[in-house]
Amino acid sequence: MIIAVIADIHANLLALRAVLKHARAAGAGPVWNVGDHLGYGPFPSETIDAVQRKRFVNILGNYDAKVLRVPENGHVRKTNRCKLRELAFSWAYENLTPTQRSYLQSLPTTLRLTLGPWRVLLVHGSPASPNEHLSPAVPPERLLELAKLAEADLVICGHSHQPFLIHSGSTWFLNPGSVGRPDDHDPRSAYALLTLTPSGAISARFFRLPYNYQKTAQAVQKKGLPLEFAHMFLQGCALDDILNQQTIAEQSSLITPTPQSCPNPPLQGV
Repeated sequence: MIIAVIADIHANLLALRAVLKHARAAGAGPVWNVGDHLGYGPFPSETIDAVQRKRFVNILGNYDAKVLRVPENGHVRKTNRCKLRELAFSWAYENLTPTQRSYLQSLPTTLRLTLGPWRVLLVHGSPASPNEHLSPAVPPERLLELAKLAEADLVICGHSHQPFLIHSGSTWFLNPGSVGRPDDHDPRSAYALLTLTPSGAISARFFRLPYNYQKTAQAVQKKGLPLEFAHMFLQGCALDDILNQQTIAEQSSLITPTPQSCPNPPLQGV
């Protein structure tokens, strides 16, 4: 069985469609999604519709939880970057239906699955916290602690937007990267195809796929969201990177009125 593993869609429906098309062509069956459906992207309602309709295995991400907490917060902090973040959360909340909010509220923050001999734990950040960033740079001793805490053969995580497959103790850790909002200065969508065998073997193929980034950026502008959000998708950057740039106004010419569709990518991992 080939499993499509995805994370961090961030309301970027066009990137999600590119990933699903590629995964279907590769023969993937189930889709495991470890959260952050929402945040900064222009398609929150459409993204929730898509994951519900296709019956992914879904868990809640930390951004999803922040969107759901919007009615409790009732204020916007004073710094510019905090205002932009909270605008992203409040706008996403306002653009979901009550039924979609209820669906998000129903999602678990972690999920355990059994697939043959494999005990699998789905988390957004780490087995310890949805806000912990895991990457290849995590100290080996910390990974060992998390492996013991997980009590699983395989931990699927997201949050850091960094693709990797790492073995620690008796546990594998896999992060597929971000479908909708990479922040490594490469705007292409990221995901992984996972194969688990009854004999206990594991393999993962990681992909970076082009999609119509400019169309996503144009949708951000059309829906009245900040230009900074558009540049996050165009440049494959985090919000902090965009805010640290000095020339964002000059870069608005990157968003053209007549974008060309990206060609269909070959089935090739990176």
